[in-house]
Amino acid sequence: PEDLPGVKTEFEALAAGGGRREFQARLLCADGTYAWFLWIANPVPGRQRLFLAGREISGVKRTERRHVAEYAVSRFLSEGWGIPETTSFLLQAIPLPLGWDAAAFWQTDEARKVLVCAQTWQAPSLSHGAFENAFLGATLPPGEGLPSRIWASGRPAWVPDLKEDPDLARS
Repeated sequence: PEDLPGVKTEFEALAAGGGRREFQARLLCADGTYAWFLWIANPVPGRQRLFLAGREISGVKRTERRHVAEYAVSRFLSEGWGIPETTSFLLQAIPLPLGWDAAAFWQTDEARKVLVCAQTWQAPSLSHGAFENAFLGATLPPGEGLPSRIWASGRPAWVPDLKEDPDLARS
């Protein structure tokens, strides 16, 4: 939906007699996800037709977004800010370019031997405060919920789709 104005602009330029056009836009897939495409449009001379070819570039776009996040994090960390400022910054600098809707920072409470959700961030598109209300201040014992499972194992975890993770409801 956000891509529509740009796509319309490209087609209007073609209709006005413009030559070959290249642009990027997403398509909605049958499974409900979006895929990025690089489109090349060439008008057919003397006819009201055009030749349109597209190449899927979702992987390239993901890599670009990761590089934006990595650069932002590296640049910020090199400035030597304190923990509160760094946490606030990271909770936005990582999710925004990656297209995430929310993020949380979990801290260990050694005395109680639990993880505590110390800070959250959510995209403006989410219901105001919904993520924060659900997680801020929540506690997880070792091994329960995704953040605590990572804490207990001492290893990072990659979850391609959080909806499929059995611990999502508890984390």
